[in-house]
Amino acid sequence: MEKYLNNINNFYGDVTKVQIQQGTVDSSQIQLNIADLDYTKVAEIINEIKKYDSIFDDEYGETANKMRSILSEIEELVIKKESPNRIMVLLNDIKNLSIGVAGSLIASGIVRLVSGV
Repeated sequence: MEKYLNNINNFYGDVTKVQIQQGTVDSSQIQLNIADLDYTKVAEIINEIKKYDSIFDDEYGETANKMRSILSEIEELVIKKESPNRIMVLLNDIKNLSIGVAGSLIASGIVRLVSGV
């Protein structure tokens, strides 16, 4: 005999940005709401990171130019107040590049800065 499990979701009021997983057990999802991206905060973070541009080559080695390129792209998007999704992806790229730089105080500081967005 097959046992069927039925789930019922009751919503009593307004529901927005809801994700429901069907047919899964003990799972979770993360939903980012970046419609209200704080462009000013992102600009401040980018300016703070750019202060260390002169040591990117020593800190990031072969990925220093990629870091510079990402920072420039974010800067352009922030000025135009465009593509919050793209900005978040690029900030994550900065974070991943910085995580890959073992033992660097600058890179670990950058990871903290970017994680605060």
